Amino acid sequence: MKNFEQSIESKRFMSVVDDLIKKRIVTSDADFCRKIDYAKQSFSQLRKEKINVSIDLVSKLLTIFDANPVFILSGVGEKFIGLNNTIGETPRSTDDGKQTNVIVAELLAQNETLRKVIDLHVSNAKISNEYIAELKEQLNKLKENARKESSG
Repeated sequence: MKNFEQSIESKRFMSVVDDLIKKRIVTSDADFCRKIDYAKQSFSQLRKEKINVSIDLVSKLLTIFDANPVFILSGVGEKFIGLNNTIGETPRSTDDGKQTNVIVAELLAQNETLRKVIDLHVSNAKISNEYIAELKEQLNKLKENARKESSG
């Protein structure tokens, strides 16, 4: 039976959590779990490298603590997004291509989601433009009827 090996993304995630503790943004693993509404027992499994981090957990870290998703996925850039941090300077790790495939798949999934959101906004804009055109047409008809009534 093959032993479980935690993903590099999970290890990077944990290094971000460790920095939160070092910077005293959170006081402990338990405090971190409270702030992101995550079960301490599950986090303990992650800390012991028995499970991998979930997308949901990464999302909470990104949202609540301004962690850098590029760092977590690729090891590139600073751990946090902020005025004193820059993104994309030097890679912090290398891989054999497998991690790159995972990163590309994640970025494509994000791209697909963004495309759907943009398509929805474009669709809504088209509907809004059509509705505005209909309202203008109705307004012109009302103006024309008002002119006819006032002159006749």
